[in-house]
Amino acid sequence: MEQTKRLTDANSRSSRRGVSMLLVLISLMTATIVTVAYLSSRDNSPLIGENVTDTAQARWAAATGIELAVATLQAEGTFDALPSDGVILSNYAISGATLDVVLTDQITGDPPTTESIYFILTSTARVGSIEQTARGVLEIKPSVNDIVTVDLSEFAVFTAESFQMSNDAVIARWPESPMSQLGRTIHMGTQATSSSRVQLQHRAAALDSVLLHRESASGALVNNSTNTTMRQRGLEDTIPMPLPPDPDAERPDGTPNPPNNVMGTSTIDSSQRFGTVRLQNGTSRLNLVGDITLTVDDSLRMNDRSGISVNGNATLIVFGDVEMRSDSWIELAPDATLTMYIGGDLDANEAYIGDQRADPSVRDTSGHAPWINARRLIMLSIDPEDGTLRDWNLNGDSVVKGNIYAPTANLAARNSSTIYGRVAARSVGLRGHAAIFYDHALDTRYGYTDSGSQVYDDDGRIRSEIRNLTKLSAQAVSDLADSLDRTVYSLFTGLVSNASSSSSTSGTSSPDPTPRPIPVDFAVVAYGYDVDTWEAAP
Repeated sequence: MEQTKRLTDANSRSSRRGVSMLLVLISLMTATIVTVAYLSSRDNSPLIGENVTDTAQARWAAATGIELAVATLQAEGTFDALPSDGVILSNYAISGATLDVVLTDQITGDPPTTESIYFILTSTARVGSIEQTARGVLEIKPSVNDIVTVDLSEFAVFTAESFQMSNDAVIARWPESPMSQLGRTIHMGTQATSSSRVQLQHRAAALDSVLLHRESASGALVNNSTNTTMRQRGLEDTIPMPLPPDPDAERPDGTPNPPNNVMGTSTIDSSQRFGTVRLQNGTSRLNLVGDITLTVDDSLRMNDRSGISVNGNATLIVFGDVEMRSDSWIELAPDATLTMYIGGDLDANEAYIGDQRADPSVRDTSGHAPWINARRLIMLSIDPEDGTLRDWNLNGDSVVKGNIYAPTANLAARNSSTIYGRVAARSVGLRGHAAIFYDHALDTRYGYTDSGSQVYDDDGRIRSEIRNLTKLSAQAVSDLADSLDRTVYSLFTGLVSNASSSSSTSGTSSPDPTPRPIPVDFAVVAYGYDVDTWEAAP
C-alpha cells in the first residue's frame, strides 16, 4: 500500500515536471516569435515610414488638384478651351508629386460638351510608387446670365391644385444620383393658395425641403400634423405651369386603325399607328427599335408579366388609357430614350417603367435603385380637348424612374410605389409607404428656385413673358427666347437660343488675379487610400 502511494507521488511529480518543461518551451517559442516579428518590423519600418509619407503627400496633391481645377474652371472661357478629352492637367508637377486631372460629363460618362452642366472631376497624384486619387462632383454654370429654365424640373413635386402625404410616405434625395452628394435642399412648389391645400399627416416626411408658393396664399395653406418641419418661401407671383408640347401625331378622327394583339415576341422598327395595342399574356414582348413613333388611337393594355423593350429614341403616343398589370414593364436599353404621351388614365399595378434591371423580378422601392439619367424617360399628359382631368395611379410596389409632367392629371402613388426623378401634376397624393426620390441632376439652377436666376427681373418678380407662357412647344419656347433675348431650356426642347445670341471672350492680360465669374459648385466625394501599399516595395 505504501509502495503504491510512493509510485503515485513519483508519477505526479514527474507529470508536473513535464508540464513545467512544456510551458518553458512554449514561453521560449513565443519569445522567439515576438523577437523575430519585432526585428522584422524594425527591418521594414523605414520603408513603411517612407510610404506613409509618400501616401500623405500624394493624397494632399490629389486634393489640391481638385482645387486647382475648380479655380481654373471658374475663369471665363476656360471651359470652352478644354481639349476634347476633358484633360485639365497632365503630368503637372507640384511639390514633389505629379498630377493628372480629367473632367468628364456626369450624365453621359463621356468628355464634356458645350451642353454639359454636371461633371465628375478625377485628380490622380503620384509620388514615387504611391498613387492617390481624389474624386469630386461639380456643377458648372457657364453663361449664367443668359439661360432660363421653364419646365419646373428643379422641383421634386409641383402641383397646380393640391399635394397630400400621409401614413409613412416620404420625399427625399435619390442617394444614387450624382448630384445628391452636394446635399442640396429639396424644393416643392404649388400654385394653390387656399387653406389646407398642402397636407402632411401621420408619419409622412418631406426631408430637408422647402415649399415655394404665392406670397398671398392663405396662412393655413400647409396643414402639417407630422413631427417634421416643411419650410416655406413666398413669391410675389404664381409660378406658371405650362402645358406640355402636343404629340407629333394627329388626334384620332374616327377612322379605324387595325389593332395590334401581341402574342409572343413582336418587333416594331418603323413608325406605325394602331387602334389598340394588347400584350395578351406573360410571354408577350414588344420591342421598339430605332428612332420611331408608335401611335395608339385608343388604349394600351399590358397583361401580367408582359413587357415593352425600347432600343433607340422612341416616342409612344397613347390617346386613350394605359393599363399595366402585375409585373408588367417598360424598360429602356442603355442609351435608349422614351417620350411617352398619355391622353387617358394610367393604371399601373406592381409595374415597372425605367432602365433595364439586372434582375427583372426586382422593383427596388428602397430609394437606392441604380441611377438613370432621368432625362431619358419623359411621361407627359395630353391636353384633353373636353377639359376632363385624368387619373394616374401607381399601386402596389410600382416603380417609375424618370420625369412625370402631367398638368392635366391627378397622380396618386399608394402602398410602396416609388418615383425616382420628379413629378409635376395637377394634384399629387402619396399614401402608405409611397415615395419620391428626387434626382438633383435635373436641376439646372436656372429656374424658379434660384433667386438669382434670370427668370426674375430686377424687382424680384417673374418676368411677364414667362408668366404668360402657356405651352412648352418648340415654337412657344423659341418665341420666349426671342422675347427675352436669352437662351431658354426645357426637357422637351433642349436649349433654344434667341436668333441674335452671340458670345465672345476677351484675350487681354492683366496683372490682377484672374476674374472667376463662373459659379462652380463642387464636393469632394472620395479619396483613394490603400494602406496595403505602405509596405510595398518601392
